[in-house]
Amino acid sequence: MARKDGKDRGVVEKPKGSGKWWVRYFFNGREKWEKCDNKTQAKERYGKVRGEIREEKYFPEKFKKPKDLTLRVAIAKHLEGSTNRNLRGEKTYGRYWTSLWGKRLMTDITTEDCRSHPGQTQSARQVETLHH
Repeated sequence: MARKDGKDRGVVEKPKGSGKWWVRYFFNGREKWEKCDNKTQAKERYGKVRGEIREEKYFPEKFKKPKDLTLRVAIAKHLEGSTNRNLRGEKTYGRYWTSLWGKRLMTDITTEDCRSHPGQTQSARQVETLHH
C-alpha cells in the first residue's frame, strides 16, 4: 500500500541500496520477515499475506475450531506434559475438577459456572477429602 512519502507499507530494502527486498508484517503479535527477489515481488507478497491474515487463511491451523474435549481429557493432557514442581498438587486438583465437571465439554464450561462455584476454602476442604 503506497504512502504519501512514496514508501510501501511492509516492503523494506535492507540494507538500503542493496537491491535486497524484504516483506515485514505482524501476525499474532509477532513480527515476521520474508526475503523476496525484487520490490515488485515483495509488494505482491505483502498484499497476499495481509489478505490471508484478514481472511483467516494464513496458518489455517491457528484458526481451526478446537476439537470437542471433555474437561477430563484436557486435564489428562495437561498433566501428561507438566513439569511443575507441585505435580502432586496439580493431580489432586485435577481429580477434584474431574469429579466435578469431568464429563462436560470444555466449550460448555462458562465463566459463570466458575463464578457460581463454592468458595476457595470449601473447595480446598473437598480436595483434601479426595486426596485422603
